Amino acid sequence: MSVKDGFNKAAPRPPIKTLQHRIDELKARRPTPKPQRQLAPGGQVQTMVQKREVIRHEQRIQIMTSTNTRLKQMVKRDFARDSNRGRAKAAFDRSR
Repeated sequence: MSVKDGFNKAAPRPPIKTLQHRIDELKARRPTPKPQRQLAPGGQVQTMVQKREVIRHEQRIQIMTSTNTRLKQMVKRDFARDSNRGRAKAAFDRSR
């Protein structure tokens, strides 16, 4: 490969991660309970900490999902409003 060949090639770009991709990644990384060999897996404190982590993880997924839904609704609303933009001024100008 000559210097000229390498000069004209663009550097590869990393893929763009959308909010939906991040939500899917979080859902895929949901913690699953691991089977324990003993009856007391680590005491009450460890169980509480694990529950708290699971709750935070689920809350994060819920927040991102609601944000994604809200943004989609805003885009749809703005797209619908765009068709009316300038219509009143045009009607006023025609009436003169």
